[in-house]
Amino acid sequence: MHLNAQNRFIHRTRPFKSPDTPANVRGENGGNLQRPGNRRLALLMCTALFALTGCFNERSFPFVESKIIRLDASNGESPRPNPRQWLEAAHKQFGHLVPSSGYRPLLTNDLTTADGCAIDVFGYFNKQPEYLHTAIGNLSGLMHTAQVTGDTEAIEVPAPEWDGFEDVWIEVDPGVSISGRLGLAMRDGHPIKADCIVVMPGLLGDNMRTRARDICMGLRRQGFHALALEFRGHGQAEAKYPMNAYTFSVVETPDLLVVSEWLQDKEYVKRTGLIGFSWSASTALLAAWEDGRDPNDPMVSRRVADCQSQFDRNRRHYEAGVIAISPTLEFERIMDELDTPHAFIENPVLASIQATVARRVARKKHGEPTGSLRKLIAYEFSNSCLSYEDGVEDGLNYLRLAPYKDLPYEPKLEWARMPVIIIHGANDPLAYAQEIARFIADTPNPNVACVMFHGGGHDGFAAYCRDYLYSLLVNFFDESRGPKAVDYHTSQRRQPAAPLLSDQGNSKSHAPDQLVTR
Repeated sequence: MHLNAQNRFIHRTRPFKSPDTPANVRGENGGNLQRPGNRRLALLMCTALFALTGCFNERSFPFVESKIIRLDASNGESPRPNPRQWLEAAHKQFGHLVPSSGYRPLLTNDLTTADGCAIDVFGYFNKQPEYLHTAIGNLSGLMHTAQVTGDTEAIEVPAPEWDGFEDVWIEVDPGVSISGRLGLAMRDGHPIKADCIVVMPGLLGDNMRTRARDICMGLRRQGFHALALEFRGHGQAEAKYPMNAYTFSVVETPDLLVVSEWLQDKEYVKRTGLIGFSWSASTALLAAWEDGRDPNDPMVSRRVADCQSQFDRNRRHYEAGVIAISPTLEFERIMDELDTPHAFIENPVLASIQATVARRVARKKHGEPTGSLRKLIAYEFSNSCLSYEDGVEDGLNYLRLAPYKDLPYEPKLEWARMPVIIIHGANDPLAYAQEIARFIADTPNPNVACVMFHGGGHDGFAAYCRDYLYSLLVNFFDESRGPKAVDYHTSQRRQPAAPLLSDQGNSKSHAPDQLVTR
């Protein structure tokens, strides 16, 4: 997602307003915001100010090695903790690296109550979701989001070179390759035997992103190999194979497992790990499901399976673990919101996404300019192996990670057999935090853990709590310091495990003092 101040896709339409917006709302700093005049003026002033000062521009957040906390290595004498246990212990070691906000971060078990319900995340963090998209209601969240994203692309011209990295091509289907940047950890001029961490771009992104470069270069300095990927239809893969459509992770998810096998076949790679942001964070979760799911899973139609790349289901993939940063679990809700044009001054997040979508539509010559993600998906699918009557429906069923209306759904992460950690922010202006609580309530698999911060916006954690984020990544993927997956698998398909609460809560909502604590 791109949220730079220069990226303004402004439409002449009525501003977005939540139907249940109160007459007065308390701003991020505690003041009451009167509507509409004062609030509109405040929005204009805030947006203009921060556009001028550059606080909404993409920035670099490199690793600061001296500030990364390393956990003690396991001596092999005691059982390794599962991901939920590991996150609890790790947070005690470097939780002080999170900026003080008056609200302690919530870990996995904090997000559900004893009876299995999702807690009221917004109530705990004192957030009003209907104002998270506004500068006056969520200035820090929008700023942190913008600082780790950008709107430049590297298609006709590759991204500038990264020191210590080389461009590689990985064949994922006969005659189809995807591009990447591979950096090997070296000793005495030779690659060491180490894990390789795969880093994915955000929605419609590529290796021009500073975020991917910072993380890959930092991991390499910490003794990991690192590979920054560009999917089909992205970056140099788009330049070399312009006729290959992007299917928004339907085809690209199995590609990731092919990439894992390609890496593991290298003599210098031990295990593989995976990091995704926003849309690709959901792709990372789908990869965790794809690795362990039943080959006859009813959420995967035969026609979808037939057009996906083939990998070895007898092998394990991404055993070092999966990190999903700000996943867009309820992406179909976002699609609904993007069907209506949004002005940047009223909703910079959705307006910026619409600008990105519109550029893609124009470059691919799909038709009339539009900011509708739904239409873009239909356009891309029509140029892919999903161009059959029910292709969009089958594709969305494959992608669905959260219930949507009365459409088919299953808790996909019940099948994860590697460590998985979700990192999210309560002030995320796009993927609402309550979605994560519902997801955790519906996923008792101990291999899936979560940390929820008061801030960070939408995947802006390198800007919000850089040293915590990088300490978590380095220790999580470390073979002697990270968690160990448990042998967990459902014996049959499950329905949602517990009542799921709405974003606004209902009669079963839980107050902050009813959080599960230890």
